[in-house]
Amino acid sequence: FLIAWLPYIANLNLTQIIKERAIIQERHRLSRELHDGPAQRLGGLCLKIDLLLDSIDEDNKKDAIEQTASLKEQIQTTYTEVREIIDQLRVAIPDDLRFSPTLAQITQDFVHSTGMNCQLFIADGLLDLKPVATVELLRALQEAFNNVKKHAKAKMIELRVESTKDFVKVTIRDDGKGFILENINGHHGLSVMKERMESIDGKFSISSIPGKGTVVELILPANSANVWRVN
Repeated sequence: FLIAWLPYIANLNLTQIIKERAIIQERHRLSRELHDGPAQRLGGLCLKIDLLLDSIDEDNKKDAIEQTASLKEQIQTTYTEVREIIDQLRVAIPDDLRFSPTLAQITQDFVHSTGMNCQLFIADGLLDLKPVATVELLRALQEAFNNVKKHAKAKMIELRVESTKDFVKVTIRDDGKGFILENINGHHGLSVMKERMESIDGKFSISSIPGKGTVVELILPANSANVWRVN
């Protein structure tokens, strides 16, 4: 009986270790985001406010009002950014680490929060994801949703999951305003998705046409250590 239970106990311990490691990685990533984004921006805003206070007099009231309005807009943007990071912290890592049910829940939450039409297609097949890959792929997907929400001005988003003998692929397609790829070098959200996929031996790609939307692909090859074959 004890021997029969050993693999089960070992699997529970492994799952717990994976979850703890994922939590630590997530904390490091959020720390970088807070440091590189809101923290630096708030520091800069404080400096601008000090300069504005020193420069206000009767002769430049108009300029002071314009600068104050600009500062208010920047503070509102930073506040929204912080709220989004807090919302990400609230999304728990699923206990059973199953990809498809959690994906469906994330999609449903996105629809409720944005009112956007979202079509979800899941073609389950020959491959499944190990726990670490499940967490990282779901987080990358959330980042893609955030980008659509913040920038795309889309009315519809299509999410397609394919599992074949060669790969697991998630495709996120929106009908938003699109953009020119060369104009977004260094975009933080795209860098996060790329880093997440590379951490599990996956690939991230994006294509976009102004006025015709954007397509994001997250791909894990079948020969990755983070993928196993389903009987």
